[in-house]
Amino acid sequence: MDKMFFFEKRNRTYANYDIVQKRYAKEDIIVRKAYTFATELLMSPIQICGDKIIYNKFRTSAYDSMGGEQIEKEVEHIISVYPKEKEICEDAITARQIGLLQRWAGGHASMFLDVLFDEGYQSRIEKTQKKFKEEKSSKKKQFYRAELIVLKAAQKQILRYVQAIEKYINNEEIDENKKNNLIRANIACKNIAVNPPKNFFEAVQLIALTHEFCRVEGNGSQSWGIRIDQLLIKYYDKDIAEKKLNRHEALDIIISLWKMYDTYGERCANLTLGGCNSNGDDMCNEMTLICMEASMKVKACVPLLTLRVHPKLDERVWNTALQLVQCGQGFPAFYNDPVAIKAKMNAGISRNDAFDYSTLGCVELTIAGREYDDTEGARINWLKLLEVMLFDGKCLITDREWRLEEHHRLEEFTTFDQFYNWYKRELMSIIVRIAKFVDKAAELYSDYWPVPYLSSLSYGCFENGSDITEKGTKYYTYSINCAGMANAVNSLEVIEQLVYKEKIVTFEQLKDALKHNYEGYEELRKRVLLCSKYGNDVESVDKKMADLMKLFSETVHNQKPSYRNGMYQCGFYTVMHHALLGEKTGASCDGRFAYMSLANSLSPTQGTDVNGPTALINSVNKVSMQYMGNGGALDIKFLPSFFDKQNHVQALRYLIETYFEDGGLELQINVVDSEILKKAQMEPDKYKNLVVRVSGYSAYFVNLEKELQNEIIMRTEEK
Repeated sequence: MDKMFFFEKRNRTYANYDIVQKRYAKEDIIVRKAYTFATELLMSPIQICGDKIIYNKFRTSAYDSMGGEQIEKEVEHIISVYPKEKEICEDAITARQIGLLQRWAGGHASMFLDVLFDEGYQSRIEKTQKKFKEEKSSKKKQFYRAELIVLKAAQKQILRYVQAIEKYINNEEIDENKKNNLIRANIACKNIAVNPPKNFFEAVQLIALTHEFCRVEGNGSQSWGIRIDQLLIKYYDKDIAEKKLNRHEALDIIISLWKMYDTYGERCANLTLGGCNSNGDDMCNEMTLICMEASMKVKACVPLLTLRVHPKLDERVWNTALQLVQCGQGFPAFYNDPVAIKAKMNAGISRNDAFDYSTLGCVELTIAGREYDDTEGARINWLKLLEVMLFDGKCLITDREWRLEEHHRLEEFTTFDQFYNWYKRELMSIIVRIAKFVDKAAELYSDYWPVPYLSSLSYGCFENGSDITEKGTKYYTYSINCAGMANAVNSLEVIEQLVYKEKIVTFEQLKDALKHNYEGYEELRKRVLLCSKYGNDVESVDKKMADLMKLFSETVHNQKPSYRNGMYQCGFYTVMHHALLGEKTGASCDGRFAYMSLANSLSPTQGTDVNGPTALINSVNKVSMQYMGNGGALDIKFLPSFFDKQNHVQALRYLIETYFEDGGLELQINVVDSEILKKAQMEPDKYKNLVVRVSGYSAYFVNLEKELQNEIIMRTEEK
């Protein structure tokens, strides 16, 4: 199979792809990727966007996930190289088609910005030139050649800004304030094209332009995962001390950066704030506060902010974070340092590096610039698995067959435990099979999707002479995520209660109700809905969730990838896939109708947590979260009126602290009225700026698909 297929498809949004293909078709894939990056960057017209921080609004980005088509082509390649893996590959295709699996290859990755902040472009170019000349290995030589191409292209692009700004100033009639801003940006670009930033403004300008270049390269590298307050504080403090900057000016600059992110319209621009060091000391600073204040001013859905929480968190930071929550943007998301650090260590990260974790994408945990994360390697639909088990391997929607590990007649199981243990065996089986597929697919990355610009700014790649998609950086993690957990657990509870304990329905009757989407079985559905549901601090159902999550986590961690010497880690967040997988899942034993959205991430099934937020966190905290190295998300929704009383604000803080003290990993909060959301559905033009938290990311409500909108409306409001 032609290696260009993947390359072309994953980068089909490059406006100048045909030019590169014609000129460099015979070059090594990493060199072609470098030339494609450089061509798109340097042939795109520069528009002077931004009121203070300047950037270019590119027509397109190189990012393209390809969806299902990608999996089929991955499979085609794997079978051609590893014929013995044919069965595993065909499993992956079937699983995707019936809604048992969701996948996006490549995941997200984050830069090691220290390279630019400490060395600057010119120094890194000179070092790379030296490596290129000295290197004997032809493969590594091609790597360094690609690095030179992308670094020089980035440098030239910054200098193009210098020329564009000067032309703009000379030819356009602009007010004095805008002119001064452009002059400052011009001076900044002249320096950062060559040297490290020397002040706060230059540091922020460099972040903006680096993000722009990442967007062009794509394949996950456009996602951020930097601790921006830690990165910028030394420049801020220096400029403040030298009276070259005041706090108000710094806030305006960050606001300009935030507006850039919003202009790009990306939902995976995630920046991390706060956290503790290895001694447990608070690392929050003035930039932590400024970043949150900027979000309150801009009121956009990006950048996402994550606040790392620990017992010594600064009071001012707590208060500002809670103020930001009330703005209704769905952030900051709160992450619990002790649990998150432990989760990364359990994923093979050293203790010192684990303390430097940040979030990228939605809620995924990463070590910026030192970890290549296949964050979306696979997502397994727990509820769909139960569906195919009940129907002897058949999918209710497509009638396609899933290869079960064991085939049983349901009447064989005389006790619930027997049936439940079968479910656990099938869950372990699909994890093992899909992990093997993810492992083999990972070998494609360096052959088809190298990322030379990301590699140039990643720890270890320069020293090793290897792309980050190969074996260049320090850590490699593969992720198996899940969806439909609450639906599956609630369904198992129904089976135990109604089929085995009360014996008011047989498996055949229950299956018939599911086949008919509960039409004609309304009374049965009413009884189903009365069964205990996860999220209400009910031991029987919560125990099942804790048990299955423990099994899932342990099974994922026990898988050993053959490529790159990495580690598998698990994620318990769903992005938008709870809605997408719900569309492929038939009616379920928990009373859910066919095609409806699944439960969101770690959250209960929509509308079923009726005992309040304390009961909710009690349920969730029965789950051990120290192996969620790829992150997890718990969503709670509050009415805006909840915050009318100050003591309610403090109550929310105590809720977060209690949740974290008991072992919770992450919490994100929507502050919105369901009635407002319903109005926004009916009159979207009136609510264009309404922001909601989806699952790990925030978005403008009216831009979401109807199914996702309905799912958010259905979530329980904590009054």
